[in-house]
Amino acid sequence: IAARGIHAYNLAHPGGPLDYESYWRSFVSRHGRSAKPVMFMFEGNDFPETVGARERSGWWVALDYGVRGVIAPLTRLATYRVSRSLVARLTRGGELDGDQVEVRLLAGEKLAFWNRESRHARATELEDMALTDASFARMAPDLAAVFFIPTKYRVYQRWLAPEEHLPNASWQHLAQLCQEFRVPCTDLTPAPVARS
Repeated sequence: IAARGIHAYNLAHPGGPLDYESYWRSFVSRHGRSAKPVMFMFEGNDFPETVGARERSGWWVALDYGVRGVIAPLTRLATYRVSRSLVARLTRGGELDGDQVEVRLLAGEKLAFWNRESRHARATELEDMALTDASFARMAPDLAAVFFIPTKYRVYQRWLAPEEHLPNASWQHLAQLCQEFRVPCTDLTPAPVARS
């Protein structure tokens, strides 16, 4: 995007809204408020944030940021994503298994759907959003925009279960927050649904 005159720094790291806030605070402490963040909220795991979400202490943010700084050169290697994925699978042990994924046929192709995300797309209301909402409120004055990314199930649902009417609790909650704090907010759902 630099070729288009847009200078960007990608703070994209795993985590949820509280982590995003921590990364932003760390960025600001090093570079000041010379930029405005654009935040992408994924329906599958940012609403609500992972169970057990909590405020991150300053030392944890510094340690996390420092470790990421040390491994940053490795992320440019072609083998990084594959090795990171394999190491994560080994260290997670029995956390993930075949029961957590549903494989469905679509146009003769197999597609895997994480059951937790599919359940979340079907949720009629959100729970435990207090920490995420508080984090959003603290970041709101600095945010340039927020984008909502739907789950894969929401994108392909019209082909898998056309009779099902999915609620949209996550987008509605985010849109309300954006309106309350006057942050531009875009639902990206229509584009991938149209392309599906």
